[in-house]
Amino acid sequence: MKRCWILALCLFLLSGCRAEEAADSPVSLAPTPSPTAAVLPAEEGPVTIYYPEGAGPDTAAYCLTYSLPVFSGEDTASQQMAASLSLWLEELLDRVESERLPLADRVEGDDLPTTEVTSQLIQAETPMGTFTNVLLYERNWFESSAGAEQRLTTLVFDGDGLECSLAAASGVYDPLPLAAQQVWNIISQDPASYYGDLTLEDVSAALDLYNGFTVAEEGYTLYVQPGILAADESNGSPLEFSFGRNALYPDFVGTLLEPEEYEALLPQVFALATYCGPGFLSWEAPAELPAVDSYTYGVQIQDALEEEGGLTLRGVLMQGLPGEGAVTPVANVSMGLTQEAQGQWSLSSFFIA
Repeated sequence: MKRCWILALCLFLLSGCRAEEAADSPVSLAPTPSPTAAVLPAEEGPVTIYYPEGAGPDTAAYCLTYSLPVFSGEDTASQQMAASLSLWLEELLDRVESERLPLADRVEGDDLPTTEVTSQLIQAETPMGTFTNVLLYERNWFESSAGAEQRLTTLVFDGDGLECSLAAASGVYDPLPLAAQQVWNIISQDPASYYGDLTLEDVSAALDLYNGFTVAEEGYTLYVQPGILAADESNGSPLEFSFGRNALYPDFVGTLLEPEEYEALLPQVFALATYCGPGFLSWEAPAELPAVDSYTYGVQIQDALEEEGGLTLRGVLMQGLPGEGAVTPVANVSMGLTQEAQGQWSLSSFFIA
């Protein structure tokens, strides 16, 4: 199924209504994992697994405990999210058995080496649609929980229950350079709290735009695992870098166009790209804007020029949507904007070079 974030944006902005917020997902015990270890279920609280199979708290060499959200709805979105979370749980079990358990050497009387996973579920409604963020906090220790290693994984789902990258969630074809610059700007405000020899390339390499970000109504938060960028590792928690969604838009947004105006134009731009792109057609007002059922082409908008009576946006016609695996640049595009009497901007032309 294609991610139609622009369709969600179009419905949101053209109707003037907020999308119906998804119901809170119940949080309870996760599904029973692989039978390679003994599972001791509890009526409340996390699932606990002792290793090796058949061991108990006193005889185990290692322990895994976790509490995950359960998406139990019958709708497709809930089933998609449940499947993704089950896949992550399988990867967790494999990681514990292949990486953690072989290193465990518990002596009688010592603390039980443990991996502990807790989770947090946050929903956000934005002009790009409704998103569900699942934050998975993993703590690992062999001797004492006070010295636990920490890591954070995030799963971000769109309204269809499909996992999103930052590109898909933001509608930006290549968000990495822009996101890295935002993190770099934040670091530059307090450089003493980070390693002194960092470069923008280091920051870019540290970002995970698939499983290291969350979506909020006002923007995005990126997470970097401890010890990569920070000089102060005392608490071992992942670093957080937050910025508004317009930070990923072209530079002219906020000066020549307000973010809300830019977002209102995007559905029309992608509709025209889908209509005009395959045949290299042109479009000019007063011809009606074409109606499309789904979007297969888009535009990577790069800059804007002020001209008498309006603006010209320039960019690249793209076959495929942001966040899809195969996206191909096709041609250059220029789009004319005119300002109506009430101050609203509207598309007046779409030309493929």
